[in-house]
Parts: sequence; structure tokens; C-alpha cells
Amino acid sequence: MKPLRNEIVVKQQAKKNKTDAGIILPDETIIAENVGIVLAIGKTADEVAVDDKVLFGPGYVTQVIDGKEVLFMKEENILCLL
Repeated sequence: MKPLRNEIVVKQQAKKNKTDAGIILPDETIIAENVGIVLAIGKTADEVAVDDKVLFGPGYVTQVIDGKEVLFMKEENILCLL
């Protein structure tokens, strides 16, 4: 997969189903963190690299490709490298 321009493909970090205190959450209350690993970058994306762990903000599109859920976003949606 090769994104165009400054598009980035991110695999979102797994959703937590347990709180830090050990309480198991039902599926409908699980909140995904806006953290993920960069899988692919477009030609003009120059501040992130493949395999970077990133924190991202709103403005992404969720797609299922080859059975995997991935997020497409512009480089501007990346808030910081972790």
C-alpha cells in the first residue's frame, strides 16, 4: 500500500478492555486511544516514518483493507511522536 501526497496510514493501538484498577469494561464502553503505529507514508510526508508510534487528533478515515482496520489521515493530524 502506497499513500499519495502527505497521507499516512496508521494501525490504531488496541483498545483497552480493562481499567488500570482491573475493572473489565463491556464492549460498548471501550474507548480507543488516539495512539497508533505508522504503516505507510506518502511521498511528501517528511516528519514521520514507517513504524513510528504517534499520537493523532481528529480527522481520519477508518477503512478495512485485507481484513485489517487501518486509519488514513493527513500528516497534519499527527500531534506528536511517542
